Amino acid sequence: MGNPATDDNQLPSYEQATQVNSGPTQQTSSHHETLSTRFACITLNQHDRIRLINFPADTVKSFKGFLKSAWPKGIQEVRDYGQAREFKLNGNPWYRGADGSLGPDDTSRLVKKMLEALYNMGWVFQSAVDLRKQGNVITFRRQNPPPPKSEWIHISFDSHDRLTFLEPPSQEIRDALLKAFDSAVSKHELTKDHFEIKFQGFPWSPSGEDTVNTPVKLLQLLETMERFGFSLYSSLMTKNNLEGTDVDDIVMKRQI
Repeated sequence: MGNPATDDNQLPSYEQATQVNSGPTQQTSSHHETLSTRFACITLNQHDRIRLINFPADTVKSFKGFLKSAWPKGIQEVRDYGQAREFKLNGNPWYRGADGSLGPDDTSRLVKKMLEALYNMGWVFQSAVDLRKQGNVITFRRQNPPPPKSEWIHISFDSHDRLTFLEPPSQEIRDALLKAFDSAVSKHELTKDHFEIKFQGFPWSPSGEDTVNTPVKLLQLLETMERFGFSLYSSLMTKNNLEGTDVDDIVMKRQI
């Protein structure tokens, strides 16, 4: 065993061990700033309002341009509301099925387009919380550079027994889904706007053993879509006021 004094002399002092010269320190600080995370959120309020919180001015401006093209009824008013920038839309987008010209699909499509537009601006979905009096609070994290372009599919769990795809997936995906669900399918329908699967029974309002069968259907959906490159991006809850039910919506994407 060596002389303790000699060993101590060979070891650097605490100051030497922890000392960092000014060059690397500045470099590390700059690197940290580059990788720093910024969060923002959107809230869907009342029947017709979108509030952007903590988004920079350039994103708010781009989002306004997006809304003008994405929402056919147009924007009624834009104003500051506390620390938010609020967009009041014509019509009632968060009141699904409220009038003859606005159906549940319109609401779902607008939500999907919002998520897609912000994603392309570099704002990636983090979570959605349904606060009792606040409504949906959708949080985003800024990613720089923006993530790769993706293809999107919006799926709604409608009317106690239906799975609705906006817009229709390919024939190959449709066939794979019908094969996966097999005898659980009551019927299915394809239009230019959507693909809908109607199940036997009421899987979205389950009781008894169906409380197990319903999650199995969700897993079958995710596994089938993943085989074609689609991964789960977000899940949200909206309200179908004609039926008085909450509707779960999920958005899936795959890189182009």
